[in-house]
Amino acid sequence: MKYLVRILWVVLVVSVLAGCNALPEEEAKLVPPLIVPEEVSYKTKVVQRGDIEDATSVRGEVVPIQIEYLFVEDKYTRLKSIDVNLGDIVEKGDVVVNLLSEDLEENIKVKEINIDSLVYDIEVTKELFELQKEIDINTRLTLETPYSINNHDSQMKIKELNHNNSIKSKESTLLIERLQLSQLKESLENTKVKSTINGSVVYIKRIEEGDSIEDYDKLIGIADVSSVQAAYEGTDASEFTLGNEVIVTYLNVDHPAVVTMTPGSVPEDEKELYPDTVFFTFTEEDPGLTRGNTIDIKLIHDSSKDTLLIPKSLLLKSGDDKLVYVLSNGLKEERYVTTGVESGIYVEITGGLEEGEEIIIN
Repeated sequence: MKYLVRILWVVLVVSVLAGCNALPEEEAKLVPPLIVPEEVSYKTKVVQRGDIEDATSVRGEVVPIQIEYLFVEDKYTRLKSIDVNLGDIVEKGDVVVNLLSEDLEENIKVKEINIDSLVYDIEVTKELFELQKEIDINTRLTLETPYSINNHDSQMKIKELNHNNSIKSKESTLLIERLQLSQLKESLENTKVKSTINGSVVYIKRIEEGDSIEDYDKLIGIADVSSVQAAYEGTDASEFTLGNEVIVTYLNVDHPAVVTMTPGSVPEDEKELYPDTVFFTFTEEDPGLTRGNTIDIKLIHDSSKDTLLIPKSLLLKSGDDKLVYVLSNGLKEERYVTTGVESGIYVEITGGLEEGEEIIIN
């Protein structure tokens, strides 16, 4: 019996083991693939050496140094005509402006006629007196009595006195007429504004025929074109101060000059004529420039030679600090720098970078 039980136990164990081998085998676990990071590519700019300037550059013009402004001294008058245009060349004594004469020319003609009449009247009066005197002398020769002779002589003296008084009166009237004619002609002459120098018309007041003109109102500006200076008018006028040294360039030739007038130094009564204007005097004896030449004017505020430069657009700010991103051993590195002279495009690097290093652009 015990033998039979052992046999059954063996059979059972064998059956169990056989059942386990019949199960499907478990699949092996997969090894995860190796992930390689994508390579980062940067666009860079190499730090190089060069020259840099912090400068104000403007476009100007060559203009005359001496400008004479013409005006009238009458307290009230009106414009008749302006006889010149901008750019016209005039000579000293040329009439450039006519003022309304207020019938002066007609009054002058009337005076001249009166004077001619008075002169003729005086001459005729003198001739008639001489004729009458000759008649009286001949008449006296015919008189016989002393009484008639004395009476005739008395009449002749009275005639002579009356004649002399008449002549003196007419001559006094003639003198007054001539003085008045002189005054009228002077007034007429004052209605003709004449150029005081040889030059070119550079300023004309905006005024219409018949408009009133105030005392000492500037009408015409005439420039002496024999001596010139540089001038600039524009919003950058405040960049210049008296005494600044500048470089004036014309046809690629440089001419040194000095600031001699700024908007702040213009006399109060001339500010309307020179708004936002700067004048520069050439330091050369003869720069060889003529009125109207268009020129480039440069004022250098600061400069540096053979220095490290990077584009100003690559310079970043963090508070008061300045920094750039540098490509170092293939990696992006933050680098703090110090700067110097700045131009419109570039900035000088005085510390934090070396020549040849690469600045990351993006």
